Amino acid sequence: FRLSDRRNDEIGQLVDAYHNMASGLLEKNQVEKVLSRFVSPTVAKKMMSDLKQVSLGGREVEATVVFADIVGFTRLSEAATFYRGTIDKYMGDCAMIIFGIPEDDSEHSYHGLCCAIMIQRLVDRLNVLRSSRGLTTVNFRIGINTGTMLAGNLGSHDRMQYTVVGDSVNLASRLSNM
Repeated sequence: FRLSDRRNDEIGQLVDAYHNMASGLLEKNQVEKVLSRFVSPTVAKKMMSDLKQVSLGGREVEATVVFADIVGFTRLSEAATFYRGTIDKYMGDCAMIIFGIPEDDSEHSYHGLCCAIMIQRLVDRLNVLRSSRGLTTVNFRIGINTGTMLAGNLGSHDRMQYTVVGDSVNLASRLSNM
């Protein structure tokens, strides 16, 4: 009789442990899903994989940044993921896309250039279609630059964002405004 009670307790503890583990995994998955609405899925996964490393600060990296200022058609910039790019942020009608960070990519400059060319070609095709329908064509500008930049969780302890900053980023932004 005692052995049976003991065994039931062990089974109950095992069931409780399994339930807690499953709840924790579900919670982690839900948090990651919500987080990926505010940062790229790549950044969300990286943050959730090691929560101890989520802190304010960054590191100097060699990476590529593309600014695609697509007047009236920002969603075209989502094509960046085809070339291992991460959409860092949208600023009005402009998308800032980074390559080589947060995931290492030894060919980040090539992938950034391919993405920029692909966006140009997509817009050209779109304009042919829009023009044939008597619609206004889409105007856009692209700025691209490869160089050293600071990448990481930047901002303040209350509000931080994974991003890149520096002269290389500023130059790409200026080039997109020419």
